[in-house]
Amino acid sequence: MRASAAIPYSRILLFLLIILSSPLQLSSQSSSLPDSSRALISKGDYPHASELLQKELREGRKTPELLRLAGEAYARTQQYEKAIDCYRESAELAPCDTCHADFDNLGAMYLAMKDTGKSNEYFTKASTKGSTSARAHLAKMYSAEGTVQISRKEYGRALSSFQKGITLKEDTVFYERMLYCYFMKGDDDQVMKLSNELLQKFPDFIAPHSYIASVYYDHGMDRLRKESYAQAIESFQAASIHTSARRDLFFFELGYCYERIKDTQSAIGAFEKSMQLGIEAPYAYYAVARMYKGTPKATDAVPILQKGITQKPDYIDAWLLLGDLYGDLKNPELSLECKKMAAYLGNANAKQELIRHGVRYDSVRTSQFRWLSDNSRSYNEDILGSFRSSISPEIEDPDPYDDVRVERLPVIIAPAKPEYPDVARRLGIEGTVWVKLLIASDGSVKKAMVMKSDNEMFNDGARRTAKQYRFQPASVNGRPVAVWASIPFRFKLGR
Repeated sequence: MRASAAIPYSRILLFLLIILSSPLQLSSQSSSLPDSSRALISKGDYPHASELLQKELREGRKTPELLRLAGEAYARTQQYEKAIDCYRESAELAPCDTCHADFDNLGAMYLAMKDTGKSNEYFTKASTKGSTSARAHLAKMYSAEGTVQISRKEYGRALSSFQKGITLKEDTVFYERMLYCYFMKGDDDQVMKLSNELLQKFPDFIAPHSYIASVYYDHGMDRLRKESYAQAIESFQAASIHTSARRDLFFFELGYCYERIKDTQSAIGAFEKSMQLGIEAPYAYYAVARMYKGTPKATDAVPILQKGITQKPDYIDAWLLLGDLYGDLKNPELSLECKKMAAYLGNANAKQELIRHGVRYDSVRTSQFRWLSDNSRSYNEDILGSFRSSISPEIEDPDPYDDVRVERLPVIIAPAKPEYPDVARRLGIEGTVWVKLLIASDGSVKKAMVMKSDNEMFNDGARRTAKQYRFQPASVNGRPVAVWASIPFRFKLGR
């Protein structure tokens, strides 16, 4: 019997070490790549992370982990289509009943691309596989979808989207947007019904109060137009209870209604309340001054009206009333200057009266009006006569930022009224847009640019309106010249 050949122990040990070390080395290499990529991503170095992962994937070493890391790197640099390819491959490599991460990611990518159909498809798949975040993502998707539909004025479809979102995530943002949709559709019954339900559920929720007040205000205005003043008063009183945002406007309308039914004391009280509450309440100041005229309080009417004019120096009716008040107070000089200001601002009756008496109205003595507020000085200067030529009379397109005085100021001969944006009207939004316009030597407006604005939704209307203005041009040495002038366009909901 042959004896078996002995194998040296050292060779057996070396063989085992090679066998055992190989998988350990491979495992170390495969685990180090995700860690390196993850570290690069956490540092924000997405290009290097993508490059490292692309190389590995091109060489065929595809795993769900590497594909997800590559998808994340692409997503961070907004390369959504490449990210989608990675997450799809990962989902195919790791199919199971509870593997929802890739579908969550795919839904998020399509949502970022504003593809709500695909986003909905993948978030729904993720939800069926047990995703806890898919519902929140779906809600976000419906929110985005509804917002787009609102921008297209598709309020019915937007309502449907927000209602779907509510079933996934109860959020007051959805409710607020639903109220907006009902309001814009003119469905006041639904606005009131939903608002009252929400106030029962969320007593501190402000939006329902605002929409209830807006509905009451609209009802009040409808009744006022129909001359149903007692019913209008009820509506405006109800509106004032529900919000503090535009109470000055509600009290102004109340004052108007009380005045129409000959309740002078209540009318004055409402107008005075409007004056106290309003940041700018020139119409209320005017109303109170008008009611004080011819009474023992006539002397109080002058400073009240001056405050209103300070807020709105181009308020023609206020200048005319101030002129009448000065006349009643035996001050003919100031009465005349006020009438000249009204004529200068475009009042035809004042112009005719002054022309009949041989009085020029293109040279108002602004020194007589020292009470005008310093806060509105720059605006007052434009209105009261400091229209300025930009440079020399020979230049037809002057620089708007250079100032040179002219001899004769431009005079508005054909003003225009801006159209109030429907959304702003229904939501009770007001504002002022300051437009700088180039008045050509023929009196037309060549250019109009917005210099300052309280709300962008008014800008286009202000620009369009400015270009419709017509002027008697400014002049230097008897020759018409082009000038720049600033005009504020005030969007006010009151009278």
